[in-house]
Amino acid sequence: MGEYVITCCVCSLQILFVLSIVAYTGLEVDGYQFPAWSEAIGWLLTSSSLVFIPLGVGVAYFRTSGSPSQVGQWTCMEGVHH
Repeated sequence: MGEYVITCCVCSLQILFVLSIVAYTGLEVDGYQFPAWSEAIGWLLTSSSLVFIPLGVGVAYFRTSGSPSQVGQWTCMEGVHH
């Protein structure tokens, strides 16, 4: 059940991400449209810090021994203590 919920969440976030890219119109504040180069620099700075989150998850996933389903259970349940 837990893997199903995680899969649905990941798929929903991917769909939301793609739709937000498709509907993106640019940054405008008080009628001023920011130039494309300034938005590109902003996205580059944002991406430079956000890219380490999935990279860290991938490194943890591939360094953990076991089958893919065992590793998935371990990474999803790491913070849960019974």
